[in-house]
Amino acid sequence: MPNRVMLRLRAEEALPLGGAPEACAVMCLDLDRFKNVNDTLGHPAGDKLLCEVSRRLQSVVRRSDVVARLGGDEFAILARPLDSKAELAAMACRIVDAIREPFVIDGQMVFVGTSIGITMSPDHGDDVDTLMQNADLALYRAKNDGRGRFAFFDPSLQDGLSERRRMETEMRTAVEAGHFELRYQPVIEVVTRRILGFEALMRWRHPDRGMVPPDEFIPTAEDGGMIAQLTEWALLMACQDARRWPDGLKVAVNLSPVLFRGFGLVAMVADALAASGPESNRLELEITESAMMRDPDETLAILVRLKALGVRVLMDDFGTGYSSLAYLKTFPFDKVKLDKAFVRDIDQPTSLAIIRAVTGIAESLSVRTVVEGVESEAQFRRVAAEGCDEVQGFLFSRAIPPSTIKAMLSAPERVMATAA
Repeated sequence: MPNRVMLRLRAEEALPLGGAPEACAVMCLDLDRFKNVNDTLGHPAGDKLLCEVSRRLQSVVRRSDVVARLGGDEFAILARPLDSKAELAAMACRIVDAIREPFVIDGQMVFVGTSIGITMSPDHGDDVDTLMQNADLALYRAKNDGRGRFAFFDPSLQDGLSERRRMETEMRTAVEAGHFELRYQPVIEVVTRRILGFEALMRWRHPDRGMVPPDEFIPTAEDGGMIAQLTEWALLMACQDARRWPDGLKVAVNLSPVLFRGFGLVAMVADALAASGPESNRLELEITESAMMRDPDETLAILVRLKALGVRVLMDDFGTGYSSLAYLKTFPFDKVKLDKAFVRDIDQPTSLAIIRAVTGIAESLSVRTVVEGVESEAQFRRVAAEGCDEVQGFLFSRAIPPSTIKAMLSAPERVMATAA
């Protein structure tokens, strides 16, 4: 199959320097859930899947089109000649439908999908680099819109790119200026309703936009290389705050999956503990399944080293990924946090069955269960009846500033009443 270099050569034929560009299009696509195949079936199976994907792509494009593999699970298609936008849309639909059909790899049925970004010449550029960049922006839009679909480039996507670059610049200034803060949401023991600890949640106090939640700035921090600096600060601040709390109260800090890619995470945690002084077993680190999917062996090694420091490790957003049960058995977790989606739909038989199954498995593995998103007394009673150990949610408290924790802890035996 042609590679990136061959694709560029063929595109330059259609887009001669100084000449009239030919009407053509570039499609950039990558596979959804491909990492799961590598992690569960192994890299040889992943390589076989890529070969099968290549064959399917070749089967749905025209003979005049060029299908190239850019690297990993990324492909590109040079569509020429181009008759209409409708023709491109029809081709994209064929591709999405073809990749959505199951593959049989080593006797096992495998399901993946694809997202596609499309750009056209001369409307969206008259050189290869511009077309590829714009197709990447359109691919980003397709993924954000829900994956398993395609999107055409439009100039507003450039505005989004400019916005992300502006946010990166503002974030670098905000880190230096101390505009990031931590808020703390209490974690409640189900049986006693006592406060066991707090989850540290990062906030950005923006001078114009007010308090910016993490789901708006963490992706930018990850893409812009600032997540390690932010996490180092969050660990240090959380440990310092916990030192002022009564003995035994835990503090939990979320870790981005990006930090498991050679950012010196273990040393970062050790330095925070050494600088702040709380007992290491009061620090809890929350990770999501995606951290384990990239490189399970390396992630396991890092978690073992973290555990050797004395910290506790939690699996966050349990049930939203593909291999959660397998990871719960394989990795040294102390707690598992059930995603709030299961609590929201707790009256649905499927959600209730999952909660019961996870609680039973966790108990057999001596892993405590934490349920997120408890917002009503009825939900609390249901999760209590299923044997869950700890809860968080607006029923008891939203995330609060560190200055108000002392008042919250002043209740007798630290027992939490429900929020007003």
